[in-house]
Amino acid sequence: MIKVNLLRSTGLGASPSTMMGTSAGFEASAANDQKVAIGKLLVLLIFPLLIYAYEYSNLSTLTEQKAAAEAEAQKIEDKKKSFGEAAPRVEKYKAQKAKIDRQMAVIRVLAKNRLQAVKALDAIQELTPSQIWYSSLVIDNGDVVAQGFATSYGDFQPYYNRISSSPIFSGFLPIKQESNPTDVNGRPAYKFEVRFHIGKAET
Repeated sequence: MIKVNLLRSTGLGASPSTMMGTSAGFEASAANDQKVAIGKLLVLLIFPLLIYAYEYSNLSTLTEQKAAAEAEAQKIEDKKKSFGEAAPRVEKYKAQKAKIDRQMAVIRVLAKNRLQAVKALDAIQELTPSQIWYSSLVIDNGDVVAQGFATSYGDFQPYYNRISSSPIFSGFLPIKQESNPTDVNGRPAYKFEVRFHIGKAET
């Protein structure tokens, strides 16, 4: 078998020293390439980790926001439930308030009428001559019905004039005026009945 070293015969072959240098260069280049590859690998490994850390941080923030929103929603639901449970009580209190308001309105009217009646009685007493006395005096809703006696028939007109001309009363109307005397405790007296209104007449 014949072997031909083409590299050496063509001058393309390398000397042992040259081959050793070339081998060393290859080893250095390979080591450098290995470092670059490792660096790229580390970058490829670290980058997803950074993304994961960023996303985890965002996820944690969103989780906290979600928890806060759920807590707030729960508070609102609790308030709605409490309002729902309190609604019948609120309606009950409103009904009680309306009832009390009506009662107070009635009391105010009664107090006003009572005060009006007291003032009317004082005025009637001042306007009534000594020759006139009452057997009955009724005040109802501002209307006065008075029954009584006069010592003489002539005492009616001064009495009528006083009541009818008073600014406190209006609508004076004689209902009954007897011309024949009636015995009252052994004395002759003339019976009468009048009606009038407390305050000015409505027009």
